[in-house]
Amino acid sequence: LRCFRFPHSPSSARPGSTLCMPLFVHARVAAMLVLMHWKSGHFRSHHLGLLQSVADRSALSIDNARLYEIVRRRAEEMTALSEMALNISADQPLDRLLDTVVAQTMDLLRCQGAGVFLWRENDANLVLVSAHDPEIDLRGLRVAAGEGLAGRVFETGNPLAFVEHEGWPNSATHTAKSDISSGLPAQAVVAVPLIWQGQALGVVMGTDRARERGFTHSDQRLLALLANQAAPVIASVQLHEQTSRRLHELTFLNKTIQDITATLDLDEIFAVLTQRVIDLLGCGACSIALVDHDTSELVFRMASGGGSESVIGERVPWGTGIVGAAAQSGK
Repeated sequence: LRCFRFPHSPSSARPGSTLCMPLFVHARVAAMLVLMHWKSGHFRSHHLGLLQSVADRSALSIDNARLYEIVRRRAEEMTALSEMALNISADQPLDRLLDTVVAQTMDLLRCQGAGVFLWRENDANLVLVSAHDPEIDLRGLRVAAGEGLAGRVFETGNPLAFVEHEGWPNSATHTAKSDISSGLPAQAVVAVPLIWQGQALGVVMGTDRARERGFTHSDQRLLALLANQAAPVIASVQLHEQTSRRLHELTFLNKTIQDITATLDLDEIFAVLTQRVIDLLGCGACSIALVDHDTSELVFRMASGGGSESVIGERVPWGTGIVGAAAQSGK
């Protein structure tokens, strides 16, 4: 109230009189009715009596209207979540599924940006695999477990929110905003874990650049509900893609073994092998070098793709370059 100014009075004018009346519902304060006047001593005892009568008659109506608003908002949220659940389908590639989760996060929270981090076991990092921001594309960003908001949410399994002007929660030391928000450019960030059957899959985040924006506990709850819908579908699609990839690899190995055991011609075996490796890994070129034990050299015998055929016949001393070092170390 100290900062209150009357719109049609001098800039220095502050309320001279203030009258506050609690509105009780079921013996609990449901709201406060606040009256102000710029003149000192304006309010008298009869004002208090009149205001009490108004408060007694309006308290229940205000509380009922507020409860109705809460119920209506929850019903709208549940309807929106139900519609979103229909769009989160396992019958789509993982990248498209995650793009759908990002779009629905923005719609649900009415925020400017969002992102999904997934845990990559092979390099022990969270990777931003899908994201939207009005100004920059940060997909591919890596965050360690426990690092920033996303890393802490992943490590603890608890949702968190950050607003720049409020500072980093439970921290007595200064932390760079970019570190707190896991690299995402935002004034406010909210993050919840993606968990399925007790296993942390990643983190979904909502972001906003607006200085006045903040994420509430209600926003955390809504995002957690969306994450609970998305997590089992993400796990299912990941398992399907891993299984499909493994099946493809096994089919490749079986076909390759059949083809190279069907001939005793070394050049034909090498030609089949190099081409199959190119097809499997999607690389530009593949070559094979044989060890010449008499000269302690590697001799390139076969090469395919990208004009690499020019290396055929080239000799590399044992232990020289990446090829020679790998041959020498056996790794």
